[in-house]
Amino acid sequence: MCRVDPWFPAGVALPLSDLARLPLDSAPTDVTLAATRAGLVATREARVAEPLMVAGTALPSQLVLFGNVGKTGIVGYRWLAGLSLTYDVTHGRARLAVGRPGDSTPEPGDEGMVNLR
Repeated sequence: MCRVDPWFPAGVALPLSDLARLPLDSAPTDVTLAATRAGLVATREARVAEPLMVAGTALPSQLVLFGNVGKTGIVGYRWLAGLSLTYDVTHGRARLAVGRPGDSTPEPGDEGMVNLR
């Protein structure tokens, strides 16, 4: 589970506990401090071997940060580039899709919506 934070400058940061649970293509390396809303967090970086699912959308294998970011991960603007995020505030849902708003006409209804609560 991840929270979307368009002001987080990195791509994805996952809890340090996920480092031992996910299949990796590369050994984790110590990186630097990542700026989160809660402050600076020491991180390690590794390439995850499989795509990560975010709001029903598979994101390709990329470098991921691991650190003490809380119980859920953070998806930041580096991974959000090229994606459109649609919020349904009334019903507490969101849709994440490849492409930018206006690239295609969204399908009506609930398809692709993920509960935020």
